[in-house]
Amino acid sequence: GGSVTNNTATNTGGGVFIANGAAFNMSDGSVTGNTAKTSGGGIYNYGTSDMSGGSVTGNTATSYGGGIYNQGGTFSMRGGSVTNNTATTNGGGVCNNGTFNMSDGSVTNNTTGTNGGGVYNTGTFNMSGGSVTGNTATNTGGGVYNCIEGFFNMYGGGIKSNTANSCGGLFINNDPDTLSNNTGRVSLKGGEITDNTATSGTSAGGVNVPMYYVNTNTTEPRLTVSGGIVITGNKSGSEGSQTDKNLVVAAGRAFAIGSGGLTDGAKIGVTSTTTDGLVFTSGWGTNMSGKTITDYFTSDNSALTLGVRTADGATEGILGYKVTYNKPNGVSGDAPTDSAIYLGGETVKVSGSTPYTKSGYKQIGWSAASDSKETVSTYTMTAADATFYPVFEREFTSEGDSDTVNLTYNTEISNAIDLNDYVKFTDATQTDNFAFALADGQSLPAGLTLDKTSGKITGTPTAQAGDYTVSFTVTDNAPFAMFSLDPSPATETATLTLKFAIAKANPTVTAPAAKTDLVYKGT
Repeated sequence: GGSVTNNTATNTGGGVFIANGAAFNMSDGSVTGNTAKTSGGGIYNYGTSDMSGGSVTGNTATSYGGGIYNQGGTFSMRGGSVTNNTATTNGGGVCNNGTFNMSDGSVTNNTTGTNGGGVYNTGTFNMSGGSVTGNTATNTGGGVYNCIEGFFNMYGGGIKSNTANSCGGLFINNDPDTLSNNTGRVSLKGGEITDNTATSGTSAGGVNVPMYYVNTNTTEPRLTVSGGIVITGNKSGSEGSQTDKNLVVAAGRAFAIGSGGLTDGAKIGVTSTTTDGLVFTSGWGTNMSGKTITDYFTSDNSALTLGVRTADGATEGILGYKVTYNKPNGVSGDAPTDSAIYLGGETVKVSGSTPYTKSGYKQIGWSAASDSKETVSTYTMTAADATFYPVFEREFTSEGDSDTVNLTYNTEISNAIDLNDYVKFTDATQTDNFAFALADGQSLPAGLTLDKTSGKITGTPTAQAGDYTVSFTVTDNAPFAMFSLDPSPATETATLTLKFAIAKANPTVTAPAAKTDLVYKGT
């Protein structure tokens, strides 16, 4: 219990100063209204401190750590609150340059004139519980500001509802001039980073992906995500014009999925401003087999493509696989688009749209191979991109539905009946290449024969006189299109119906032979 109230230090530790080798345990009470002219308005720790209760409230530091400054020591926060403290420079609630272990408690409603409204970290900060909530930074990192040498490990807890001009939730800093200074890392393995706001509208509401990698090692990114981490609901922009910007990946930047992969419940919104959208470097865990990108990630912007890039920004190959729709030369219409990324073995629903037009042709679907006329409605992805090709059929019409072919009983057809004469293409420039057959359940009048290849009917009708209506199937067997189509047109089948009118033959009258041996006798 008790309180440390309204004290002032000309240097560090306005309320409490813990020297190297000393220990401080706080289970209740308060450290309130104290001021340090430099750092650690409430508590300055250079030894070992344990906080399981109580409050550090309303303290002020002219420089760093309005509530707590941990300078090279170990500070364990297992409860209590660090609330309404102010730092003129960095770290309104906590400034850590040692090891800070937070398993419970809250860092709430603190402010800073520059960076790190809740936490400013240059050491190692391990967060397994508790909350960093409602803090404000005038410049960057409303919740947490992690410096180029800082290690921030989040296993649980929440960074929520913090505000800054740039990066409301967790900011990961870079040194653009001296790459070897970028030694720190951020590992997000659990917990939630939600509902934070960047008021500038151009930066991350939740978390920014750092530009540079660990030291000069261009294969190890400084940010990894794994476990059940949730980064959602973070906004960028002024009130009334805010957009979702959760985890922001700019050109030349990338993060990795950490050891063990992501687990059920993980959900990360991603804003990609890269030209190709590739944001991973590695790490699709074995436990994630059978999962899709959308099981863990959502897109803040429609151009997002999640995939793998090398550290120098070049494409190494995507984590999943893309689907594209081929557009041949000589057709009109826009190809369908699919911005999703699929894993090998995942089922793709092929577009039902048939947008292409060309005089004399009709698109009937999509094929999974450029030399196939077989249309598909679904497709199982392999470990490669997939391209779907339009399948066309040549348009033609049957002209014989009202035609009558006149024949005579028992009289051979002198000129073969050519079924090609009753069929034509929509595009008159195209050539015939038809095959013919009797439709199901149909037969020619007795005595007639159909050549299926040529389409010619020959023979001598022996059927009884009368009208016979017969239907034929007409198949377009064109092996290729008359313009650049890939693949070839499909085989189309139409129906042709003709009437065969068989007339009776004219009768032939023959007089009987004269009888020369008859004698006429009269009376």
